[in-house]
Amino acid sequence: MPNYLINLDRDTRRLDRMRAELSRLGVEFERIPGVDGTALSSQVVAEFRYLRPLSGGDPRRVWTVGHIGCFLSHVAVWRRIASGSDPIAAVFEDDVHLSALLGRFLQDFGWVPGDADIVRFETTGHGMRLGKAAARHEGIAVRPASFNAWGTAGYAIRRDVAAWLISAPPRYHAPIDYFLFHTPTSPVARVLRVYQTDPALCVQDSHHPASPNALLFESATNPMAAENVTLVRRVYLLARPAARLALRRRAVPFQG
Repeated sequence: MPNYLINLDRDTRRLDRMRAELSRLGVEFERIPGVDGTALSSQVVAEFRYLRPLSGGDPRRVWTVGHIGCFLSHVAVWRRIASGSDPIAAVFEDDVHLSALLGRFLQDFGWVPGDADIVRFETTGHGMRLGKAAARHEGIAVRPASFNAWGTAGYAIRRDVAAWLISAPPRYHAPIDYFLFHTPTSPVARVLRVYQTDPALCVQDSHHPASPNALLFESATNPMAAENVTLVRRVYLLARPAARLALRRRAVPFQG
């Protein structure tokens, strides 16, 4: 299975760390230069937003320059995958912590369920609704995700699905998490067959369950104002247990 790592040219620290982590797991990878949204001209940003209007009333669903860069970076990887000959490839962002078991999943793709379009390796700690395990590998279950998932820092994707995503009309585009996984608003997410490794095999730095291990990499895709985060977070944490119980959702743990 070929493995691709999205990395901005200026993020040499992240690249050095990921090179060491993947080498430790015996994983070879190809670096894909990320698109730096902050370097895009105002005209390019304006045209991008004009072709991809967002709606729904959620103030977090906005095309920040960080979201634009992230979206275009994943599109660049999909183009690379679609032009290759391998039926499945893995994609990683450069701020993730990796499970010691991940390398065994990247050796081949025989464990991938036959109807899977995307298999998420990642957890963000958000509640997910998961189905019965369709496969197991190295003691890890691979389950269909029948409710919204978040995060695109680590996943496997089929070549034909990558090609299909590239062809999606711009009016369907949204910040990458919404585009791939938010079924209430994304026509693309509603038809994708998404699976989840359980436990998860990678976690983004900002969601690491053990805070002393987090490297505190700065995120360029969080559009919420800093002064609102504390209040929103408090309300979210209070309501989360009841909401998860009602919706039959649970957090996927990280397999370190």
